[in-house]
This record gives sequence, structure tokens and C-alpha cells, in this order.
Amino acid sequence: MFESDGLLSGHLGCNGLGVFFVGTFEQPEPIGVGSTDMGCEVKDWYEVAYVLQGVYDDSEYSFEHWEITGDTWLRTAYGLLELHDPAVVPSQTAEEAARDGVVPELAVYPYGVRVRSLLEVETDEGTWVLADLHAGGGLPQVVGDDGGTWPRDYVSRYDYGELLLTDGAGRILKAWPMPDLGPSWILLTDDRVYVGREQGACGLASAILRIDRATLETYRVAFSRSGDLHPYVLPGWHVADSEAMEAHLPNFWQPGTHDGEGVEAETFAIRYIVDVEAVDRFIDAVVAETDPVPADDWFC
Repeated sequence: MFESDGLLSGHLGCNGLGVFFVGTFEQPEPIGVGSTDMGCEVKDWYEVAYVLQGVYDDSEYSFEHWEITGDTWLRTAYGLLELHDPAVVPSQTAEEAARDGVVPELAVYPYGVRVRSLLEVETDEGTWVLADLHAGGGLPQVVGDDGGTWPRDYVSRYDYGELLLTDGAGRILKAWPMPDLGPSWILLTDDRVYVGREQGACGLASAILRIDRATLETYRVAFSRSGDLHPYVLPGWHVADSEAMEAHLPNFWQPGTHDGEGVEAETFAIRYIVDVEAVDRFIDAVVAETDPVPADDWFC
């Protein structure tokens, strides 16, 4: 595959077939079949010539181009040539996606294809973005392996939401996936970020995230205002039981529906008033009384 400097990496092994390229990147020469055995240590153009020669030696070949990401694959009898457009940058690396629990197939899409920004808040640490998937940018309806487990292996663009911390220029610093519980409001204090969602379709209907602005340490709590429903579960989340909810709710509400005092959150839709002290008591109680969902536990 092409590296960021324009060179190719990968190796077909010690084949000794004598295929080589004598030009330079600045002054390229045609790729073809030569008579000099370049040896096992040779890579880059050597392998390209070998794979391309398969087009002429064997008429069986396939060509595929993924317009959204710019990836191109040429498969011949002698191997697979994979090219990546350096102008198309994935929204996250594979390592970043694994760190954040993002479906890897989603991370390969560029930021502008993946993200539909619903609300942005600029801060010293970056720009916080409430987002869902860009339905009109070329994403398929299902992203990932739909034969696996939702939402670990795949997500749908119709029910996926996420909180992002970005550099403000399209680079994701960290992502917090919120499938079926996409964020609808955000509130910032001097040292914390609070993000919430009211109403979802998969059991537990609401969620609150509390994030330390300096360390990005996060507590995630999911709950239902209508009782003990079939639990919505994501690894690392805490699920509040009915006793905790009865003791500490409500902690955020729509104006005019509750007499408590709080701070109005920033939102792209329905207005919410947040009682920050009540939210802290609720999160602290649930975290103290419950274990986070194990890493291998995914069901909805």
C-alpha cells in the first residue's frame, strides 16, 4: 500500500523473478519486466510491477474503486495491489477507534462523510461536537459487519449518535459513541462537561455523561424514567436501578415541567434545564453502587 510519503510498502517474498523499477519517485520510469534480479530486500515498485504483470500473463483480474474514501484495489493472479488516496484522511485511525469503541469501518470514513454536526461548542481543549451520522454524505445505511453484534460490530446511520472532541478543523481528538442514545444537550462548567440524552428506543431511554475537561475521564450512566426496562448495555456504562432513580431524579428537565432550579444547557432541539448538583449526586451514587458493564457484554 502507499505510505504517506508516496512510497509503497509490503512484500511478496523472495520470488527472484527479475521484475524491477530503476526510476526514482521524482523521475519515474515505466514499470515493466527487466532482466536483473533485484533480490529479496527490494520492495516498492518491484511488487507493483509483479502484480501488474499478472494482467498480461493472465487475463483474470478485478478492479474496485471506493469513491468515498479513494481506496482502490487491483487483484491479479500474482497478488493484490491496494492504493490509498493521500488526500482522503480517515476520521480516526484504527488505534483511535479501538480506544474509543468506534466501529472500525466507521472510522475509515473522512470526517466530512462521517459526521453531521448538530451543535458545536468551542473551548480551550477543543471543539465539542454533538453529532450523528451524515445521511447524505455517501454512508451506507449500515456501517460495519451486520452479521455481528450491534453496536460493537456495526451501527446504523439512523440510530447512531456520538459526542466528539475535535481540533475544530476536522480532526477527532476523542469520540464517545452513543448509539440509540445520541446526545441532545451539553453543559460546560469550569472543570467538567455534561452531555445528556432523553428518550431512546432500546430499553433504557436516557443517558448522562460526565467528562473531566482536563483528563477526559468519563462516567457514563444510562437509565429509564419509566421503570426497569430491558437494559440498554454498552461496555463501560453504568446502569441505574429504580431505587437510584427514585432517590435522585429528576436532574434535567424541559422548562415548565419541573419547579427545580438549574442551568439551561446548550441544545439543538428541545431546551433542557440541568441541576448540576443533582446530576453529580446521581452519577456518584450509581457509580458507587454498580459495576460498569464488562468489555465483552454487548446486548440491547
